[in-house]
Amino acid sequence: MISIHGQLLPEFPLPDLKKIADLIYYDGPFLSLFSSNEGKNYFYYWCDSNDTSNRWLVFELDGKTLNDFLSKKLPLRKVIQNAIEGFVISVDIEGGFDSYKFLNPTKLSVLSLPDEYLPEEDSFYAFEPLFSQDLKHENLLEITA
Repeated sequence: MISIHGQLLPEFPLPDLKKIADLIYYDGPFLSLFSSNEGKNYFYYWCDSNDTSNRWLVFELDGKTLNDFLSKKLPLRKVIQNAIEGFVISVDIEGGFDSYKFLNPTKLSVLSLPDEYLPEEDSFYAFEPLFSQDLKHENLLEITA
């Protein structure tokens, strides 16, 4: 995996987020929407892997940004670059669905992200979300208001 430079955290600070939907999926999720108990929105964006783990960028975004992304008004690259407070958490996730570990949680400025971790400039949303089984939302925009 690409070497990253940021503040290594003692543990992953967001372990209890609830998955809402996989927004981009191809042989596994690439971009997933999560929510906190307080109703805050978070993206998990897959950016790298090795033989044992997958690296994700996890960051908070407000409802307007989420709506603009889903409405194809804002590309994913800008969503990442405009993450709330200007940082993301990089975390390597090891294991499968039943048992997994959060490894190397690192707080990074969006300005220090490797170019390889950023999507293209024109990365507008062009998919249909796959909702978690326990959610029955027919319109994702309803939950982002």
